[in-house]
Amino acid sequence: MEDKTKHSRMKRLLITSMLILIILITGCYNKQILTNSLSDLGVKLDINQQFIVLKQSVIENGEHNITKIRATDNYDTIKILIIDNLNESEAQNYVNNEIDLINSLFTPYNNPYPGPVSKILNCSQRYFPSTSGDTIKDYQRENVYLYANNRFVFGVCTNNSIKYTTRILYIYCKEKKQLYRIDYFTPKNNPTKNYNEIIDSFECER
Repeated sequence: MEDKTKHSRMKRLLITSMLILIILITGCYNKQILTNSLSDLGVKLDINQQFIVLKQSVIENGEHNITKIRATDNYDTIKILIIDNLNESEAQNYVNNEIDLINSLFTPYNNPYPGPVSKILNCSQRYFPSTSGDTIKDYQRENVYLYANNRFVFGVCTNNSIKYTTRILYIYCKEKKQLYRIDYFTPKNNPTKNYNEIIDSFECER
């Protein structure tokens, strides 16, 4: 009787182990690699194979499809936004409005809890975003450099709230009539050394 019980336990243990192994293998195969997702969309970014897509969605907004991707390698995080069917003027207006919105996060505002020190809350200029524009490979680009907190939220004005150094790249592809926004988040205290090169490798027309 004891041998039968021991045999039954061993059998259940073996079956459980096999099920766990199947789940682990299936989970690995179901992981979507960011480079593969981008290749399917006809774009390129020179990154390692460790970036796993956490979320990818497509939203229909009138004449435009908006694709959103979020990926991580458990150290850095990349967010990508793609808006299609935009002409050059519409794309530029969109970028200008977004940059204005980001800058507005750092304008002085009334303290909701005014005290004896100040009724106005100010953000030190060292936390302000910086912007630049350039053209590479016939792509007109706009860049924003700023900080984000541990929830990837911009507008942080204290050093202990900063988690990530961030670069946002806006790039418009004329042939596809698509606007891309790439947000690259890397830890401020130990940033990935070549993260700017990674972003600069982005190509949307191949």
